[in-house]
Amino acid sequence: MSTQNKRSPLLLLLSLALGCATLVVACAKRKEAPARQVSSTKTAASPGAVGGMAKEEGKAAAAADEDQAAKGRRGKKRPRKALESRFAARLDGKDRAGGGKPKPEQKADSAEQPDQAPTRSWFPETFLFKPLLVTDAQGKAQITVRVPDRLTTWRVLALAHSRSGEQAGTVSSFLGTLPIYVEPVVPKRLRAGDVVTLPINVVNTTDKAVKAALALSVSGAQLAGGSGAVDLAAKRSVVRKATLTTTTPGAVRLLAKLGGADAVVRSIEVSARGRPVTRRVSGTLAAPRTITLQRAAGANLAVGQVRLQVYPGALALLRSELTASSERSYDLADDAFALLLAGRAPAFLKTLGDKPKKGDDQLLRDLAIVATQRALRRARVLTMTSATLLAQAAAAHPDSPVLERLAKRAADHIERKQSPDGTCAGATGWSLQRLLVATAECVTAARGRRRVAMRAAGAFERHGERIKDPYTAAAVLLSGAASNVLEAKLRKVIVAAIKTRKDGSKIVAVPKGVERADGERPTDVEATALAALALEGAQSKGVLADLGAAVLSGYSPGYGWGDGRANLICLRAAMVLFRDPVPANVRVTLERDGKAVAEQALTRDKVREVLVLSAAAGTSGGAQTWRVVATPNVAGLGFALTLVDRVPWKAHKGGAIELRVTAPKAPRVGAAAEIKLNATAPAGRPLRVRLALPAGVQVDRAHLDRLVRSGTLTRYAVTDAQVDLFAPSLQPAKILNVALRVIPTLAGTIHSGPASLKVGSVERFVPPTAWTIK
Repeated sequence: MSTQNKRSPLLLLLSLALGCATLVVACAKRKEAPARQVSSTKTAASPGAVGGMAKEEGKAAAAADEDQAAKGRRGKKRPRKALESRFAARLDGKDRAGGGKPKPEQKADSAEQPDQAPTRSWFPETFLFKPLLVTDAQGKAQITVRVPDRLTTWRVLALAHSRSGEQAGTVSSFLGTLPIYVEPVVPKRLRAGDVVTLPINVVNTTDKAVKAALALSVSGAQLAGGSGAVDLAAKRSVVRKATLTTTTPGAVRLLAKLGGADAVVRSIEVSARGRPVTRRVSGTLAAPRTITLQRAAGANLAVGQVRLQVYPGALALLRSELTASSERSYDLADDAFALLLAGRAPAFLKTLGDKPKKGDDQLLRDLAIVATQRALRRARVLTMTSATLLAQAAAAHPDSPVLERLAKRAADHIERKQSPDGTCAGATGWSLQRLLVATAECVTAARGRRRVAMRAAGAFERHGERIKDPYTAAAVLLSGAASNVLEAKLRKVIVAAIKTRKDGSKIVAVPKGVERADGERPTDVEATALAALALEGAQSKGVLADLGAAVLSGYSPGYGWGDGRANLICLRAAMVLFRDPVPANVRVTLERDGKAVAEQALTRDKVREVLVLSAAAGTSGGAQTWRVVATPNVAGLGFALTLVDRVPWKAHKGGAIELRVTAPKAPRVGAAAEIKLNATAPAGRPLRVRLALPAGVQVDRAHLDRLVRSGTLTRYAVTDAQVDLFAPSLQPAKILNVALRVIPTLAGTIHSGPASLKVGSVERFVPPTAWTIK
């Protein structure tokens, strides 16, 4: 790979005083090959500071954007010259696979050589971010980074400021390429049963004609065609076609080799078809657990999967949330949870006896920055809801003057807006139960404000006899504003609601009609966590451990315990109930019908992580006996065993909510086609239509924008896998008719996922269809 140099002025404002700059770069790296590196040297007329933080495969790196369009900058006004940038590609003299000297450059006219080509496999779109790179006394700074394997033009953004406040920035670019290379065009995901024609691009960037041997291989699927000798004229490319057939779900790995000149590997995730039917059992591994799971009727037994998740106490959950929480920002509660976690995580890690590992400081700093920005954006105008969620979260950052002021402002707002009768928030239509929960949360958030607690205590005392459900009782008890007599009554309400499940674990069931402060129904796991916190110190450790087991087993690495409010309570409960570290070298074994199908040891390094074991569910139908064993037995190990079967989708017929989806009749690659949607729903209720598109089918966003402007849609959301359409409520006896414009980019027989129409809490599904794309 080579990188073309481009010399252009970088407008980075640096004064005589030291300053800072942010460098955002995109380059390319070679795995198992001589490491190509890009050096960036910045030169200024005066000394400055250019600052930096970066991550590259767990190491320091800097942010970079791919400029696939490779747009030129001719005709644009050049910024005033304050700093220059020079980007040069060079070899570092060490092979990443095993050291040694780099191999000589491959000649373009002799592509077929016995040497194995380095395999390209790292394809990020952004990879370098240096927000604090400091210059020397001469105003110069240099960084050396590995460039990803993506062959493209990369855009480099540089921003700078001096300590006196002067600012500047500019954009440059460089090209990462090879003399000749192969580039398969593959989708990110497919479905089992898809038959796709993959274009395999072979490119010659040299001035000489080249002959090369193209070899294609695949694991996890079937591949036909594409391989053979390729004749490439100078500065030309050839497209070969290969047919990929997927049969079973799992990972597919496509390897394309072009003689000794280039090799690239692409991964495709293949998902199972059919409606998922899930059966889940959870608990703790204080003793071997024997579980009977019933296979779904009509399931495709060949694709059933079982997943065992083992949670090694609070430390694994904390480590998991530190990584996952920054990716969730669906509402204010998610942002408040991330902010609280960023502030309390160092103390939590110390309490759990965890030693800091490389990257912890940077991880916490990044999380704090992101969470702070989101919280400040949402705190511009405080309400009782936002003040309640943000007060404690902001107070967890005493070293930040900005967040310290936010915490005080939020607590002041709660105290100022509290009603004379002691309750907080409330509106027309609120139940007393919801009002008392909101009041308890206000007291907890304004901890230390004695006036708020005393007023609320009066409200709790007046309405104490009407607190009948365990969720409200736990919230009031946890606030600390209940009298001694009321506390005893509330504990009895909570204990009476503890139920023992079939698997032996205990849980607090939420009665019908109970609401959180936001009007949503709390889950049983959330109520259990709240009850465990309220009963701490007043119940035996055995009961609390059983409740904690339900909290551990309700965790998912992807979404935590559900939403931000649930995460706030459940993580706090896990930290209190499972603060003792799990011993190292615990072996976890999963058995099916007496035979071990998966096992793994929880070593000292892995007790920080959620352990996941996966296995095929087997081809036997009916009841299956599963056994989960920890050696030795550990009460602080929570587990969740999930069986996922796939059954055929069935169309829902009749009713007031109905969706019809008509796929294009004869779609062709590169040609616009229309999906016709017809939806009926009760008047006065907004609609959400979700389409899981076939692989390679892209949505025409400009057409969606026109539908939004016309009022047909209120908004839309598009991902690689699906599109969500949000429509306003329908008039009586009206039907929503939408023609969605799409463009297929891959040929073959490709299956869509199910479509769905959701109105309120009711969702109707339409079975998937197979598209034959020419």
